[in-house]
Amino acid sequence: MIPKPELQWLAIGPELITAVGAMLVLLIGLGKGAKVRGTVLVLSLLTLAIALGFTIARFHVTTYGAFNGQVDSDELANVGRIIALSSALIAVVFGARGRSDDGRHGEFHALVLSAVCGMGLFVAAGSFVSLFVGLELFSIALYVLCALDAERAASLESGLKYLILGGLSSAILLYGTALVYGATGTFDIAGVAEASHRGVLVWTGAAMVLGGLAFKVSAAPMHWWTPDVYEGAGTPVTAFMSTATKSVAFLVLARVLTTSFAPESDAWVPVVAGIAVTSIVVGNVGALIQTHLKRLLGYSSIAQAGYLLVGLVGWEGSGIPALVYALIVYSAMTLGAFAYVLVLERDLGRDATLADLAGRGWIPEGRSVLVALPAFGMALCALSLAGIPPTAGFFSKFALFGAAVDHGYAWLAFVAVLGSVVSLAYYLRILVELYMHQPDEARAEAFAASLPAPSVAIDESGDPRDEVMTGEPSHPVPATPVRTPGRAPVIALVGVLLAAATLVLAFVPEPVLDLGCDAKMALLDVGSSCTDHQAAEETGGSSTDAAAASPEDVAPVE
Repeated sequence: MIPKPELQWLAIGPELITAVGAMLVLLIGLGKGAKVRGTVLVLSLLTLAIALGFTIARFHVTTYGAFNGQVDSDELANVGRIIALSSALIAVVFGARGRSDDGRHGEFHALVLSAVCGMGLFVAAGSFVSLFVGLELFSIALYVLCALDAERAASLESGLKYLILGGLSSAILLYGTALVYGATGTFDIAGVAEASHRGVLVWTGAAMVLGGLAFKVSAAPMHWWTPDVYEGAGTPVTAFMSTATKSVAFLVLARVLTTSFAPESDAWVPVVAGIAVTSIVVGNVGALIQTHLKRLLGYSSIAQAGYLLVGLVGWEGSGIPALVYALIVYSAMTLGAFAYVLVLERDLGRDATLADLAGRGWIPEGRSVLVALPAFGMALCALSLAGIPPTAGFFSKFALFGAAVDHGYAWLAFVAVLGSVVSLAYYLRILVELYMHQPDEARAEAFAASLPAPSVAIDESGDPRDEVMTGEPSHPVPATPVRTPGRAPVIALVGVLLAAATLVLAFVPEPVLDLGCDAKMALLDVGSSCTDHQAAEETGGSSTDAAAASPEDVAPVE
């Protein structure tokens, strides 16, 4: 007789909320008119806010083995959900005006909600089956989001590149999962570590799983897609991808490596260290020659992935709390930087380059200080990304590098510090442009000439496939403009608040570090210890605090 599955719906509450919201938004979005667009925007924001509130309210409620072992909803999963939902909220605000004058507003919001739903399932996966389902759910939504601005050739190109390379990475991860299952006889993430057979199949499978997840975190050498996709996708989509996708992928990587493949840690820790070094070198060197702001931030994202991997090396000590803290800080400063990039794009009516920053940090004569505040926010985010004190970026790197040193990888921390020094060359260029250069239209136009074509010719139905497939439209039709210049005060305000958060997180890090400690205790089962996993093992360890969940909320791990 087939046993009745444990259907604990509250364990996937945020995913249920976002899934229902996505369907409602898609249906309502079929209508036309300003009232329908406003309803879709409000419903999307309300859905994300309810899901975020639900996650925060149940942060310490742990549910293991729900749905016959497919879902492990714990503090680590809830950290990922909070980051993904918060990033989606901000991305929806970023995209509100840009999607208000086209026929794809419903699709945009539905795809964002679907992506968040997949990310929640991905980060709370208790088996490799649900992990892959969540991965594909949010990946497919992101493929479409990247190509949603079909009037822009760069958007179509970014969607195609992300689809092809993303499909390759998914295939690698799936094949690795199959090898692990063949060797251990289980898809359960925790059960893999308990299997007695540890051989070449497990080692090969672990390597392929690591490679597949490295793609999602933009770690070299699985980074090829990042600059092109960041450049071509709409800026709200890029901002969402660069924070939410990277954060949940890092947390899943931490869960899989430290749970399923903990017995092989002596083998994978040096590999992760090598990937970290490669990412730091590739990201920083690539960013040095960029003039397009989104491409620069794309290469910066690769380098930041390297720094985050440094913390994962010290997973047995303070690495997991440091990783959680660094992910939240990274999300704030990256979203803040993209907010100002979007403000520039709305002002210019095209993609932004470094030359477009010239002189924007100064207050024009007779104007309020508020005019220069968004530029100051961009400068603050750049300093935080570079790791300059007293921003939170400095303290997050200090925590990550310290975890590696404590684990015996001082040389890796030294390489990461050198990488941070190199990164000053391009992060400080942003400040130089803002405060040391005068506006120069000729220079700005020369930089802009290197940007991709803003649009493609479309037919009467708005379908660009004729030109894409044949090189010529089926009949002459003028190109559709992609952007019109305008102000974006709400986005500028959000960017300033995110920049301020990099200072708040620097001076008040304890609440976030406590979340990281809770996540580590749930992940590694170390009881009250937060920084010394080995000490907990010597004392026999302990299970997750019983006060965190009632007996009916906790399902047994199968």
